[in-house]
Formats: sequence, C-alpha cells, structure tokens
Amino acid sequence: MGFASSKACGTVWQIALSWNATTGRSTGLIEGLSPNRAEELLELLNLNSQNLDHPLVLPEILLHMLTAHLNERSRVPLEEEFYALESLTGLTSAPSPINTEWYLGFDDFKSITGTAYKTLTRMVFLTRRFRMLVSFAQRLQYLLAELKGERFENEHLVPMLERTYHQWNQRLLNRVAVLEAYEHQTECVQKRIANLNIRLETVLSQMNTQKQSQIATINLSIAQAVRSDSIPVRTIAYVTLVLLPGAIVSSIFGMNFFQFDEGSGTVLVARTFWWYWAVTIPVTLGVVGLWNVWNFREKRRGLGKEM
Repeated sequence: MGFASSKACGTVWQIALSWNATTGRSTGLIEGLSPNRAEELLELLNLNSQNLDHPLVLPEILLHMLTAHLNERSRVPLEEEFYALESLTGLTSAPSPINTEWYLGFDDFKSITGTAYKTLTRMVFLTRRFRMLVSFAQRLQYLLAELKGERFENEHLVPMLERTYHQWNQRLLNRVAVLEAYEHQTECVQKRIANLNIRLETVLSQMNTQKQSQIATINLSIAQAVRSDSIPVRTIAYVTLVLLPGAIVSSIFGMNFFQFDEGSGTVLVARTFWWYWAVTIPVTLGVVGLWNVWNFREKRRGLGKEM
C-alpha cells in the first residue's frame, strides 16, 4: 500500500504488511514516516497491545492515522480558511458588514479568487484521498468476513475472531460512514467555492455596469454643458450672419448716401439711399436661406450615417 500527500507533512508512506496465521503475529515494513508520525504509531500500538494478535489491528491503526491526517491537518484548516473568505461576500449566515463585497478593491477580488481556486484544487485532492480510504476500509471489511469462515492451526485464533467479529465489523462500518461523510463534506465545499466564484463574477459585472452607468451620466453632463456653451456662440454667429451682408454693402457704398450741411447743421440723405436697402435685404435673405439649406443637408447626412 502507498500513500502520498506532501513530504513536508510527513505523509509519503509505503507500507507492506503480512500476518502469520500460526503465530498470530503481524509483520510489516513502513517507510517514509516522519518522527512525529512514527511516535504516534508507537503510542497507538501500545494502546492496542492486548489486541495485537488480531490481523486487522495494524491496518486499522494506519487507517486511523491517515484519516486523522487528512481530516484534522488538511480538511478542517482549509475549510476554516475558506469560510473566512466566504463570510466577506455575504453567502454565510455569519455576522458580516452588509454588501461587503461592494467595498472590495480589485486586489481583494484577485486575492479571494486565487485563494478559492487553490482551496478547490486541494479539496479535489482530499476527495480522492477520502475515497481511497473508503475503499481501504471496505477492503478490511471483506478480509474480516473471509477470516470469520477460515480454520487455522492455532486453536485460539478461531474463537477470538468469532468473538470479536461484530465489534470489528461495527468499527469498520463506522470508519466507512465517517470517511464517506468527510468525502461528502469536501464535495460540498467544492460546490460552495463554485458559488463563491459565481457571486464574485456577478458582483464584478454589476460593478462594471454601475461604472459604465456613471460614465454615461458624466458624458451626458458634458454634452449638456457643451450644448449650453454652444448656444451663445451660435447666437453670435447668427447675429453676425444677419449683419454681415449689410456691413459688406455699406462698405461698398461708403458714406455717399449721407452728407452733412455745415450751414444748416443737418444731415442730407441722398435720393438713392433706397438702393442700399434694395440690395442689402435680398442679399441677407439669400445668405440666411443658403445657410439653412446647408445646415438641413448636413443634419440629414449625419442621420444617414447613423442608420
């Protein structure tokens, strides 16, 4: 049997066991245990010293150690770390600020998402490990059933195996149930991680929509400000447009329509003064008309491009 997790955690194990039906002794080779795990194994062997003649004692002890390592040293710390992240998004019933995720920055979203994916990867690994241990415990159940019907040269083995069968069978059933519960828990955490990622993506999308709405509002304000600024300029341009023909005509005719009589002190208007109005008014109307026609055609051209 082999088990691998991390050399740093002392869980790269290689195990080979055998049981002598004549002497009732178990022998084996266990390689890769860290000093702490080896000391733990010796303590468990001392606690079960009265039952060492049973063939499943040592395998059941190793099953216990593997279960404790995966659950207490791996699954529980991972879940606690994930629940702390999950509480920031309001997905749990734990007390937390309202809409906390709306106040997270980009770096916070990046950190939470990265941690969630790392946790997801490790939870997938733990699911496989717990499934392997379930198979291991079920294999021990199968061996226990086989041992019950066997006959051995050692007369003390058969009564002992029959007497302790139900006890060992119940222990292994409990092991299987606990391991399946741990496996189910890791699968639930994986689904919660998926829900967390969906929520983060939804919040980011909503925040992006909100930002786009704010930008659109700012653009509308700028457009309204530009339109307000363009009204005086357009008025000045229109007044200039109206007065420009008259100014051109007056510059052509000069001051020949008006003469100052120094004797009487009055201004004399030439009889041909009406020529000024006869020329200025048609020219002004023509210029204004041409401008309106040009403006109308430009607007239609702009609408045609938009369509």
